[in-house]
Amino acid sequence: MNSMPLESILPFKLNMSFEGVTMVTQKQVKREAAISARIPYTLKKLMQKFVALDTHINESDFIRDAIREKIQKEAPELYRQLFQEVIQ
Repeated sequence: MNSMPLESILPFKLNMSFEGVTMVTQKQVKREAAISARIPYTLKKLMQKFVALDTHINESDFIRDAIREKIQKEAPELYRQLFQEVIQ
């Protein structure tokens, strides 16, 4: 029996994680990109402690926010351009 990937028949992608299952539409998938980075274990533990104390939902949410803050602080013109492109 041949099985088809779920994404070929469903209008959304299933993201599995320890936090649960989320539905992501195909349109969202095209607008997102996954990145990977190696960090020291001590930094990961520090980040986990901070996320537990902070208002971030999870580590991914924290990382997205940290990247935005870094760009906004060190390259504010690039940050403004991003939002101008989204509005247009």
